[in-house]
Amino acid sequence: MDVVATAVPVPTAIAVDQRPDWWQEGESKHYRGDFPLVATSNPGFWDVHYGGSMNTVLIPSGPRFNQLLEYNPINPGEIIGDLAVSWESYEDGGEFGYIFNLHPDANFSDGQPVTAADVAFSIDRITLGQVEEGVLRARTGFLNNFVVYGTAEAIDDKTVKIPLRFPAAGFLPNLASDYMKVYPKHVAENLTQEQANTGKTQAEALTAINAGSPDSLIGLASTLRPCAPHTQDVRVFLRSQPQLLQRRPAVL
Repeated sequence: MDVVATAVPVPTAIAVDQRPDWWQEGESKHYRGDFPLVATSNPGFWDVHYGGSMNTVLIPSGPRFNQLLEYNPINPGEIIGDLAVSWESYEDGGEFGYIFNLHPDANFSDGQPVTAADVAFSIDRITLGQVEEGVLRARTGFLNNFVVYGTAEAIDDKTVKIPLRFPAAGFLPNLASDYMKVYPKHVAENLTQEQANTGKTQAEALTAINAGSPDSLIGLASTLRPCAPHTQDVRVFLRSQPQLLQRRPAVL
């Protein structure tokens, strides 16, 4: 099998003498307290795989979960690793694809590790419309152009292989889209689409999860999580969890 390693860019902090004028105000808040953000609409669907709206889906729900790749917040034209610490393309006979190595310390907010099985499950969930009718994947459905449902494979706990339909330059840029979140398989596989879209309070969701009958995605995260009930027309409150993955430098 021919393997081509991909250099993984790492975001670096802006030099002090290059900081913009608003830096001082932002520096006093970032990772130190509340980060207010105004949204124009109430949350619509909490399932980022399902919905396609920025204001009603991505803003309230997107920050809660990581993905394999992301666009560098410091240099937005560059793709960097999020859950993936490295990745490489491979070609084996007539098969072409990518192998991703996951961060060893990535956890969900219930303490469960983020594994390759979660990634493979999430890719299958995104491409589910290939085998089931009526499945909406408003943004994430772009992956159907590149990935066949059921082909993503966990090689071990921290290594996942994603074969492609054909060598495609557009695969990684789409995979780095903010909608391509990795969900916890042990929760999401038990949810109907209606349950995944439901905006429950954190307390309600955690009660169901702890009882062994999860009925929502609201109680879990791999980056941020809701820590107060969603109040219609008022707020959605998210807070970074100290035990979760945080490694990028402050940019505000």
